[in-house]
Amino acid sequence: MPAEPSPDNESPRKLRLVSNEARQAVDAFLQAMAEDPLRLTTGFCRLDNVFDRLGNEQTIPALIEALDDPDTHRRLVAAAVLRGFALHEPGSVDDGKAVERASELLIEALWRGNSDVKAAACYLMAIGGAPPGAETFLKGLMRGPDELVRVMAAVARITIAPANARVLGTLRRGLRHEQQSIVMMSAIGLLYGDPSAPEAVEAITPILLSGAPDAQYAVLTAIKRHGHAAVGFMGALQELIADPRVRPDVRGYACSVLGWVTRGTDAATDALLAILFADDSYLIRGAIMGFAEVGHVPDDALERLADLIAAEDEDVRIAALSGVRMMGPRAGPALPRLLERVGVDTGVRVADGLADALASIGAVAAPGIVRRLRQGDWREVPTLGVALTRMGTAGAQAVVAALEVEREDHVRGMLVGVLRDMPESAKAAVVPALSSLLDRTRDGFAASVLVAAIGSAGTAAVQAVPSLIRCLLSADDELAFRVEQILRGIGPAALPALEEALETASKEEKHRLAGLTASLWSAGEGDFEVYESLGNDKIWARFEHVLDLLSEGPKSFKSMEATLEQHQRAGLIPSDLEISERSLLDAIEAIEAHLSRSMVDRKPGRPSVLTDDASQLVGEVKEYLRRKRLLQRSESG
Repeated sequence: MPAEPSPDNESPRKLRLVSNEARQAVDAFLQAMAEDPLRLTTGFCRLDNVFDRLGNEQTIPALIEALDDPDTHRRLVAAAVLRGFALHEPGSVDDGKAVERASELLIEALWRGNSDVKAAACYLMAIGGAPPGAETFLKGLMRGPDELVRVMAAVARITIAPANARVLGTLRRGLRHEQQSIVMMSAIGLLYGDPSAPEAVEAITPILLSGAPDAQYAVLTAIKRHGHAAVGFMGALQELIADPRVRPDVRGYACSVLGWVTRGTDAATDALLAILFADDSYLIRGAIMGFAEVGHVPDDALERLADLIAAEDEDVRIAALSGVRMMGPRAGPALPRLLERVGVDTGVRVADGLADALASIGAVAAPGIVRRLRQGDWREVPTLGVALTRMGTAGAQAVVAALEVEREDHVRGMLVGVLRDMPESAKAAVVPALSSLLDRTRDGFAASVLVAAIGSAGTAAVQAVPSLIRCLLSADDELAFRVEQILRGIGPAALPALEEALETASKEEKHRLAGLTASLWSAGEGDFEVYESLGNDKIWARFEHVLDLLSEGPKSFKSMEATLEQHQRAGLIPSDLEISERSLLDAIEAIEAHLSRSMVDRKPGRPSVLTDDASQLVGEVKEYLRRKRLLQRSESG
């Protein structure tokens, strides 16, 4: 028995968003359970199939919301299932107060409800175990006059006191009761106490093999909740599955239970394969669900699954596609059969199943999917596109390979549309290949298609910056505008390649690149506008020389003048730059006034030194001046 969750009593009540789909699924589940609160037949089938697809992140908020349902039975079902999640899947419920309230609702029903409510609350506690605070009330109910309530209380209490003699005695007496519902609940109670105990197997097996369908559903659900611990029922389950006298829906559900209790082994393979070749849709779907619970579909099932994807029953087709998906790359031989159904099965559920099955096959399926996509049948594009998208990098690589050889403009546009919907990681992986294609193409439309594909990669498009720049310099105005937008979107990361291009570009090309480069500079790090607003680059140039010299150590302005004169005679400094002691001091004073910060510590009779503020600005000022010179060269051609 899992440990009781520890609610976070200090956590505030949380605001939760509940999707309509989850709310509807939980509503249908609660209604089925409320209509059949003691046997839990169709209810747990819904839980297994629908909730698994939605996932905990959608299901749990809807269950928490249902704790306020006006119907008592529905409210109790929500409380019990929520506690079950918290106990059996630690960490799945992050709202401790909701779990605490669920426990309180179940306990309250034990003393405030009528006999039906008390019986239902007791049995529902078996899902997640009775809360410790319920034991006093359960003891009281076990002494009450209603036999069914007494047995139900024992079923709940055995989850926290499995060896209690009175509990076991109550359940054992119940096995001899003339009322079949009490016999069934007593047997299920023993199962919850110890699913491997011979007396539990002995009590459950007759109900499992020859009970009424509702009773069979109930004990199947109880067995499934115990997983591998109930492997002692494997023989009885196989017998039930093979019995043609048993209702097909019960046999189908038994297949999923058999798969779950034998999970990770091949013990159920032969029995499930035999059922897979049956004609009844319940049996076929049950066999496939059984393989899903086992966690493996054998190779021998592929041919049958490939036949079933064209079955008349839509639910069978969907189940078969699910089986193919579970086989992954091993389902490669079924690819032609899957492609035949694309465009034929256009219903949302089947088309989605087809896309999943195709994607699961992986890279070997990608070329075939793309060939089909290039045929241009609009009915097939959604399914094939989704399949490639879900395939990830392998799908993206196949699309890029097709772009290299495709000559039809509408097909190229369609392929890029598929690529744009790919996961970011897949698009990032093919950016180098797209860049190579862009460099080689001389076709304007092809270039625009490739630019769009690269642009869809987001920040990963930085890999293509050199190719985009080359395209920008040769493109017409419309395409050049698109390229500029992508480069602006990449941001400062595009600057190194742009600056390199500015150094070697022709005069006309420099004109096109200069404005883009400047705009990216302004978007990058460093407040260069404040430097530009001084309006005198020569002041900044003198400041840079002072920074360089004082970075070597303390110096007087007179000694800096002498050093700079030597540099000027050597051609290291422009001859028209005034570098006298007075001009250097004027430059420092002008910048200090402009920035409202002290740059040089100047004291009479002592060498000058840089202040901490100036030391922090050295790199930024030098970067500003480097960019200014680069732009000036580009403007002069």
